[in-house]
Amino acid sequence: DVTPENFLKILRGESMSVGSMKTLNTGPKDHIFVNFVDHGGPGVLGFPQDELHLEDLDNTLHEMYNQKRYGQMLWYVEACFSGSMFEDLPSNMNITAHTAANSEESSYACVWDDD
Repeated sequence: DVTPENFLKILRGESMSVGSMKTLNTGPKDHIFVNFVDHGGPGVLGFPQDELHLEDLDNTLHEMYNQKRYGQMLWYVEACFSGSMFEDLPSNMNITAHTAANSEESSYACVWDDD
């Protein structure tokens, strides 16, 4: 049930019939934090069986802004090319995005290796 469509429904506050059925019930005084960790490519974020495309995320964020569904929104995105999902957002939308990579590079994992 982890799909781009369900993810966007949760952000938009639409009722859900899957999972915990919880969704965002937010307004203009609320702060939203999103932590997204998966694969990515230019203009896409990976989901287990599908991809979230830039246009769909952008449309949802603009809809949320126009409907005053948040006061501020903060995104942490760990995915290759994750910067491509936010580089054209207008600055007046009160959305801050910290990404692991810009729009032109991969994101590399770091691990401790005793060898």
